[in-house]
Amino acid sequence: MSRKTVYIVLGIFALIYAGLSVGLPPDPATLARYHLSSTQDRLLVLTIVIPFVAIWWAAFYGYYGLKRYSGLVKKSADGKAYSVIADGLGILAISLPISQITSTLLTYQARVHPGFLTASKIINGYMALAFSLAAYLVISYGVNLLVGTIQGFGTIGNRRNYDIFMLLFIVLTAIYSYLIFTNSSGHNATLYGMPDWLILFTIVTPYLYTWYIGFVAILRLHLYQSKVRGIVYRRPLHFLTLGIFSVLATSILLQFLTAVSDALVNLKLAPLLALLYLIVIVFSFGYILIAYGAKQLTKIEEV
Repeated sequence: MSRKTVYIVLGIFALIYAGLSVGLPPDPATLARYHLSSTQDRLLVLTIVIPFVAIWWAAFYGYYGLKRYSGLVKKSADGKAYSVIADGLGILAISLPISQITSTLLTYQARVHPGFLTASKIINGYMALAFSLAAYLVISYGVNLLVGTIQGFGTIGNRRNYDIFMLLFIVLTAIYSYLIFTNSSGHNATLYGMPDWLILFTIVTPYLYTWYIGFVAILRLHLYQSKVRGIVYRRPLHFLTLGIFSVLATSILLQFLTAVSDALVNLKLAPLLALLYLIVIVFSFGYILIAYGAKQLTKIEEV
């Protein structure tokens, strides 16, 4: 896919999202709760739409940059690996506008047709999970190909680092499960549109598996970066690794916030917006690092 095609697709998504966000009627309940006029609501929406589109741009740029780099080194042993990792980043990139546009449409339909509310939550939940799982499976496969180019790398790498990772992951699993299942069954049914047992096997377990393979891939990519020949490659790979870690960590944070969404409903407008903008900043940080790392790798080969 050419650079022009990538940004045409991005531009179309941005126009659709902005049009829906500003064009669809605002939620009367939201206007009443926060004492907003329709104009104020649309202006606030724009302050969210614009940063989101900027994040999409960084994500698409990172995908295209790493894909271009993989084309420049396609004759080397790690060329295919970088191409596969880029494909995983491409899944993450395309998931951003698709998920946001779909969520906007589903939320509006659920507001107009209250009977559709449960279905909209289920569709949104599974769509986000499917994109995330697919992306990190592909990234993990690409990282495995990459570390396979280094002799004697081992199954995971540094055992001590892996043990620390497993301890942190167990703690993460315990906290996430606690937050989900200390809610009442009624709350979970309202939040996810499903009973607890179905949430456990089709949402919690797949998400934990996604996070696990994502963290292992990041750990292995970090170890690869420390062992790769040519010190000039290490700095760009460091940014790439840190960016993927930041994106994964932010997606985990969003799931944690979803699990405690009851508390967020009662927040006033100012702290709610502050939390939202903070998430946008952290999310953008990850994709900016990925884009920067990919750009630096490409510059090395173009010299």
